[in-house]
Amino acid sequence: MGTVARTVESRETPGFGLLLRALRRRAGLTQEALAGRSGLSDRAIRDLERGRVSRPRRATIDLLVRALGLDPGDADRLRMAAWAERRAEPGPGSVIPPPSQLPADIADFVGRGDTARRVVRLLRQAGHAPSVPIVALAGIGGVGKTTLAVHIAHAVREHFTDGQLYVDLRGVDAAPMEPAEVLAGFLRALGVAEAALPKAEQERAALYRTLMADRRTLVVLDNARDSAQVRALLPGSPACAVLTTSRSRPVGLEGATLFDVGVLTPEEGRTLLAEVIGAPRAAAEPAAAERLLETCGRLPLAVRIAGARLAARPGWSLRTLADRLACEQRTLDELQLGDLAVRASFQVSYALLAEGDGAGGLGPAQAFRLLGSLDGVDIGLDAAAAALGGASERIEPILESLVDARLLETPAPGRYRFHDLIRLFAVEKAEGEEDERARHAALGRLVDHYLDTVEHVDRLVRPGRLIPYLDLPDAPGVAVSDYREALDWLDREHANLLAIAAQAATDGGLDAFRVALLAAHVGAFLEFRGLWDTQARLAGQVLELARKAGDRHAEALAGHELALVALHRYQTAEADRWLVMCLEVYRAAGDAAGEARALNNRGILEMDRDVDIAGAYFTEALEVCRRHGIRRGECGILSNLGVAHQAKQRFSDAAACYEQALAIHREVGNPDGAANTINNLGRLYMERARYDEAIACHWESLRICRKSGNRYWESDSLVDLAAAYRGLGLGDIALLRSEQALTLCRELGHAYGEAKALTERGHAMRDLGRASAAVVSWEQALAIFERLGAREAEVVRAVLQRPGRARRRGEHVADGARPPIRVVAPRA
Repeated sequence: MGTVARTVESRETPGFGLLLRALRRRAGLTQEALAGRSGLSDRAIRDLERGRVSRPRRATIDLLVRALGLDPGDADRLRMAAWAERRAEPGPGSVIPPPSQLPADIADFVGRGDTARRVVRLLRQAGHAPSVPIVALAGIGGVGKTTLAVHIAHAVREHFTDGQLYVDLRGVDAAPMEPAEVLAGFLRALGVAEAALPKAEQERAALYRTLMADRRTLVVLDNARDSAQVRALLPGSPACAVLTTSRSRPVGLEGATLFDVGVLTPEEGRTLLAEVIGAPRAAAEPAAAERLLETCGRLPLAVRIAGARLAARPGWSLRTLADRLACEQRTLDELQLGDLAVRASFQVSYALLAEGDGAGGLGPAQAFRLLGSLDGVDIGLDAAAAALGGASERIEPILESLVDARLLETPAPGRYRFHDLIRLFAVEKAEGEEDERARHAALGRLVDHYLDTVEHVDRLVRPGRLIPYLDLPDAPGVAVSDYREALDWLDREHANLLAIAAQAATDGGLDAFRVALLAAHVGAFLEFRGLWDTQARLAGQVLELARKAGDRHAEALAGHELALVALHRYQTAEADRWLVMCLEVYRAAGDAAGEARALNNRGILEMDRDVDIAGAYFTEALEVCRRHGIRRGECGILSNLGVAHQAKQRFSDAAACYEQALAIHREVGNPDGAANTINNLGRLYMERARYDEAIACHWESLRICRKSGNRYWESDSLVDLAAAYRGLGLGDIALLRSEQALTLCRELGHAYGEAKALTERGHAMRDLGRASAAVVSWEQALAIFERLGAREAEVVRAVLQRPGRARRRGEHVADGARPPIRVVAPRA
């Protein structure tokens, strides 16, 4: 293993810019004041804080340390962050361009002149007013709120020199965007790396406000559900401005200026229709044009749809379309969208769609209905083709014809979505006109498509998982070729995966085992992100489906997900109950991989109660894998068996297990499992006071965890890294790493990990001579351990009885709580 210097030099350290900003604010200084004290320019301070200087010089750091009046500890933290910046390889990504996320302005925008002028005037007050200018546009669906907001945003973009952020909050969808998800997207756009994203919404919001401070940025929040959804996304800097749209008035949005967006005036309506179909044609039939506009309710969306139909049919008169709209109004049931004419407009467009040829051929009308029957935010071409039962080459022209008819949108090449109003209309058509068997078949094909894809993804991301693979030859999924591509697919599709898995679980017409298997694969992503509530809710829905279907194997898969949630929440009795049931079912079904998986998890559960029993479970699970040739399961179980040996001080046996596990991890291509085993090996080195080698192991584990987004294991690596640095007497670095672990565990709701991080932070504080702060940290850890019923409570209680005693080299093993057991194979 490498030396400490090489290890630290090659790994990630906290961002210099964020640390400098935090220290400046703690000192109560503005950027201008710090510039004056340090002798640097205002621009230099801004560039340093925004990360635009990739290699801050030593002389610059010395000036900042003196100007901020930093104590030795904080001065070292700042120098360490700058040291890492100077050693980072410069590249194209070292300068993050300002975000420019606005959709394109519409070419034929008409009207709204007075409203637009007033909103522009308000937004341009940013930087000259004491608070953030907030403008809210409210109105019914289809009235043109988004079009107006985008048009205004383009009109003021030059004023906001640090960029424009935009998001569709999907406020009228069944699953609106959560503020935490939006904040993650904004933080990425502002240059925050995926690995550095906080998990908790509160922490993301705090980092977002920090990054937006002193920036001149416009934030456009489209289609908001309510004030609460918007409030979490507001920047704190008065140099920024916010423009939001919603169906209802955001009554609780303090400080916002509200504009009600109504229908077009008669003159605006005539102008818009003329823009779409041509002025000569509109002028040729003024009476029919007026009747058409009135029938459309002068809603911009409806007028554009009607105009698009006319533009595509130059032989039609305006009177023909106006008569058809009036006829549809008389025959359609009322749709609760606030305006009957919008529905009539959709109905006319829909009625002109071609049906299939009656011999199994798919037409645009049926494609519209079937897509409307499927949940999800949007859909890719491959997934749509699978759901509709055709090849992508045949389905794409059908989808594009729906785009041409303004009944489908294409936000990016190869992706499609419904406008919120049209989605409701499509759902109604699916429920009223499409055969139930056809709807079930479309959902089933999409489930198989996602299942096939996610199995490929799991083989790349988590190849050691011990769940069944169906290898569906008739439902080819998306081809993913490498680890990074697999993670990108998961990030892009996870919202759709969740929506379809939940729909399939509650639909009742699909094979329960396939639905349970899809949910189990989705569960791996949920575990990575620490979304335990979502995982428990989905597993509960699948469990109900499995029980109704009488499918015990599917029931065990769902129960196993619930066991994992309980295990991570330290609900040992609940986890044990589920695992006993799962083990019985797996054995009855002849599912050897499931049997090994359940035995392994029972071993993990017993590690806090009886290490010998835990080791027996791991050994039995290992024998099952070897007896059935399940190579991919051996590595994770071997690593856990090594932990059991290590807990009993059988170091040679532990090292042998880790070496065998690493060899198999590399053989099957399981980087995540390798990260766990490498970290466990680092703990073994620590117990032997071989700190350089331990640090190298923990850094390598941390690097892999951050690459994969495995936040839970990242927190373990940080705690162990802190302990190893402390073993070398590097208390400052140990404190920094333990605090990083503590923040991460709190974001994840990982109580056991939080207590571990608090314990290690206490040791680092004591070593730095901060005895009182160390006692507070240990007391907080003790309270958590006692609440969890963890045996580490006795260890921390003993430490609290002797907090002032001098530390001896290597004592972190004796006076710290037992290293947490890494849960590798619950997902094996």
